[in-house]
Amino acid sequence: NLGVPMGYAASTREPFMVAPREPTNLLIVGANRRTNEAVTSLLALHHLGAGVNVLAIGSAQSAKFITELLGPGLSVSARPDGLLDEAKHSRLPYTVIDCSSARKLNSRTPMILKNGINRWFSDEEQILVIEDASIFLDCPDGAKYLRQIIAGANMRGKRVILALSPEQLESAPTLWKLFVNQVIFQPSKADAPYIKQYL
Repeated sequence: NLGVPMGYAASTREPFMVAPREPTNLLIVGANRRTNEAVTSLLALHHLGAGVNVLAIGSAQSAKFITELLGPGLSVSARPDGLLDEAKHSRLPYTVIDCSSARKLNSRTPMILKNGINRWFSDEEQILVIEDASIFLDCPDGAKYLRQIIAGANMRGKRVILALSPEQLESAPTLWKLFVNQVIFQPSKADAPYIKQYL
């Protein structure tokens, strides 16, 4: 199993692959939201195929093709506060926490998500995929809760895949240091001020 092909390395032009079974976290910095959604969805599908339960934080719309592919018996979409109430989600292969309308919630949403994610973790093989970090980074203490979620996942032996935009990386640079593996996809000239220190 060579992993998931993702493109070519900028410096060597060698094929670049992400090994989903690698026991370390992965930070993805995509040029835009669509890039992040595509990459995280591809990695989520690869994990599902390997029998790993996936909790995705993002948009139900971007995850629609996965939920339709798996069907209602194997996947579920929930609101951020719904994860706390239904422990059964941890038994399903694919759970997506729909944050597309979460901006209407309050600044407690990152804390609610942290508590729900902690309850979702079980003894099964699981991975947390955060395709949209704005629900955390747009709140005053959200970055703190995001760091706590990553630390809590690591303590339980769970992997985390986190996708950020270049602007989000600049606003929360400490997140870069939490990851052994970092990948920057399709940077543009406009992104250079945000990512030049990481290249």
